[in-house]
Amino acid sequence: MTTTLIIGSGGFTGPHVVQHFREDLGHEVHGSKDYGVDVTKPDTIRAALDTIKPDIVINLAGVATLKVEDERRIYEINGFGVLNILKALTDMGFAGHFVTASSGYVYGNVTPDVITESMIPVAANHYSCATLLAEHFCDMMRGKFLISAARVFNCIGRGHLDHFLVPKIVRHFRERAPHIELGNTQIQRDSVDIRDIARMYGAVATHANPPHLLNFCSGTTHSIADIIAILHDLTGHNINVTTNPAFMRSSDNPYMCGSNARLKNIGFTNRYNLRNTLQWMLEA
Repeated sequence: MTTTLIIGSGGFTGPHVVQHFREDLGHEVHGSKDYGVDVTKPDTIRAALDTIKPDIVINLAGVATLKVEDERRIYEINGFGVLNILKALTDMGFAGHFVTASSGYVYGNVTPDVITESMIPVAANHYSCATLLAEHFCDMMRGKFLISAARVFNCIGRGHLDHFLVPKIVRHFRERAPHIELGNTQIQRDSVDIRDIARMYGAVATHANPPHLLNFCSGTTHSIADIIAILHDLTGHNINVTTNPAFMRSSDNPYMCGSNARLKNIGFTNRYNLRNTLQWMLEA
């Protein structure tokens, strides 16, 4: 049986990845939270690796928001945390596959109609800079074992905290709130069901020769106004939308759509569309 370690198993993405690898792929799955792994403390990583001896390691650990005042913490976790994992894997003579979460935000605030992995990344903030640093660490270690980085776009689904935009909107419709304050409702994002994200990690991790860099995306975009329209259709509830300037940022990228060609080339097909995901979230 294949043994898989999920680092960052306690976050939003982690439980879905654990479930997919365990129930759908039939792996023996270990979550890092059960072993006290802290990616800023190399000894905890090495102890877990020595105990588990995994064939596959998925790294999902990271600061997952752009709004963090402690910039050093972003670099310690999202950047040097990946280096700590890579060093620990090298020290143990790891010969399996390491897949780490990167981000679609590395492409910057001005992007073409379709974003491919060949686009030169732009570090527009500390979050994307730290994430790019992790990618460079992966490039430096490439050849020691199989390494893939997943540039993940906008994940949505059950388990996402309400301070994120889509869960906030869904909660307002579920509670049939009369109004909601939002920023720019015309911004378009490539939103991916978290269950498909888990399947993407599975497809890449179990592939014999996957690309070393892949967009985790749907290949389609929807605006916030589209999401509101779908939720109205699903619930029959009308909600008054008020624009709050405090929620608007001049640096926000108005349009982000990823190319999922590399995923398709390894045989992956998205299973869920936006309406499926919003219905699933409403029923949570």
